[in-house]
Amino acid sequence: MKVALRALGFEPAPQEIKRLIQRLNNSNKERDTPDEKNKEGGTITIDYNDFEEIMTMKMSERDADSELEKAFILFSNEKHEITFEDLKGVANELGETMTDEELKEMIFEANKTDREGAVDAHQFMSIL
Repeated sequence: MKVALRALGFEPAPQEIKRLIQRLNNSNKERDTPDEKNKEGGTITIDYNDFEEIMTMKMSERDADSELEKAFILFSNEKHEITFEDLKGVANELGETMTDEELKEMIFEANKTDREGAVDAHQFMSIL
C-alpha cells in the first residue's frame, strides 16, 4: 500500500497507513473476520476492494479546490470565464465528438444564474 500511495504522489507515514486501515476497519466491521485482517507478526492483509476503498479515500483528500482552479484556468484560457468556444476547443483537443448543441447545453446547465452563455470560476467549481 505504501508503494501505491507513493506512486500517486503521497508520502504516507506509518501512522497514516494505520489510520487509513483503521478507518476502513471501522466502516467494514460487520464483514471483517479475524483471519482476514490480522496476521501474526503485525502484518495486515486486505483484499482488492479494501485497497480500492483506501485509495479512493486518500485521493479524495487531495486539495480538490486547487486542482479545480488549475482546470478552470486551462479551460478558460486564463480568462475570467469559460465560453462555448473555450469548451469546444478543449473538447476538440481531447478528441471528444460532442455536437455544438451538447456543448452549449453544458454551458447553459453550468450557468444557472443568468444563462448568459459563459461559466465563471464559481459556477465551474460548484458544478464539479
